Amino acid sequence: MSTPTEEKRFLKMALGACEEMRVWALLGSDCEFWDKQRADGIRDAYERIAKMLYMLMQKRQS
Repeated sequence: MSTPTEEKRFLKMALGACEEMRVWALLGSDCEFWDKQRADGIRDAYERIAKMLYMLMQKRQS
């Protein structure tokens, strides 16, 4: 069982990882590793995950 402090730290790290993946997807598109449509799909997926994590963080604080 994790403590509330550990849980908060984990959620913040997960949210940071989502933001990092969005940047990598943008970079991948800029460097033409992926086409724009694929990169947009990746960024959109991580945007949804980040929103879920943020909502979970809010729920844990109340």
